[in-house]
Amino acid sequence: MEQSEQVYRLEISDQSYYHLATIRKWAFFLAIMTFIGCGMMLLFGLFFGFLGSLVPEAEGLSQLPGALMMAIYCGMGVAYFFPAYFLLNFASRLKTALNTHNSDVLTDALKYLKYEFTFFGVAAIVGICFTLLAIVFAVGVGIFAGMNAN
Repeated sequence: MEQSEQVYRLEISDQSYYHLATIRKWAFFLAIMTFIGCGMMLLFGLFFGFLGSLVPEAEGLSQLPGALMMAIYCGMGVAYFFPAYFLLNFASRLKTALNTHNSDVLTDALKYLKYEFTFFGVAAIVGICFTLLAIVFAVGVGIFAGMNAN
């Protein structure tokens, strides 16, 4: 059986068009700023890695803090690339949709906006899970330390 896609007719008023055009400009600006932030994070990560390699190993100390900072900053730089990419695609496709009055291109633009929100939704869930794990770990360490203090 073939499924057909239902088409909803939706008219965009002048005020809605204006709001979408404004959203597009801010989305483009935020995407560019996020790309710049990604580049800065990668540069900071490489800087911390390079700086960590210059510090001679002292007694009991290793180069782990520099490598850890490098991994964190580079990881964040890579992770933030994706929402910037989705936002840039949303902005560019929305611009095309508004200029050509093409609903298929508007649909494509909204798909990238959906990816943007999905990314941040999943990131929020992961952040909440890490926070809960950190709380459980901290309570466990506190209980263990309290039991061994006697």
